[in-house]
Amino acid sequence: MGTSLVEFKGKGFWLNDSHFELLAHLLSREAENVLQRPDWLDGLIKQWVIQTVMGGTGCHTLSLDGILTSEDKVLCVLAIARKVRENIAQRKEPLSSEYIVNRFGQHMPFVGDVPKSWVLQGIDGLVKLLSGEYEHVIDNAPYLPNIDDK
Repeated sequence: MGTSLVEFKGKGFWLNDSHFELLAHLLSREAENVLQRPDWLDGLIKQWVIQTVMGGTGCHTLSLDGILTSEDKVLCVLAIARKVRENIAQRKEPLSSEYIVNRFGQHMPFVGDVPKSWVLQGIDGLVKLLSGEYEHVIDNAPYLPNIDDK
C-alpha cells in the first residue's frame, strides 16, 4: 500500500492510501447531508467517491486546489471536515467493527482494528490545511498516521 498527498495551497501531508480512501469516504458521506448542495459540491462528492473505490497506489487526490477556488467553498468543505471529526471523536473504538471500516466497498479492506487516533490524524490535518493553520510545505510534508500515536 502506498501513500498519497493531501495538499492545499502548497502545503500538505502524506496519508497512507487506505486511510486516504477512508477519509474520502467519510467526507463524501457527510457532504451528502448538506441540504441544497451547489453543483460544485455534487461534483466533489463524486470525485471523493471515486477516490474511495478506485484502488491504486499513491495516486489519490481530494481535488482541493482545483475546486476550492473561493472562500465560501473552502468554508463549506471545512464545515464538512469538522463534522466528520466530531462524528469520529464521539465513536467508541474499535472503529473497524463499530462504524466505518470494511463497509464502504474499499478495494482492500482493513485487517484488524483501526485506532481512532489514526483516523483523527488525517481529519485534523485536513482541518488545519483548510483553516490555513498547517505549517508543512509539500517539500517537507509529514507522513500520517503516526502509528506510534495510538
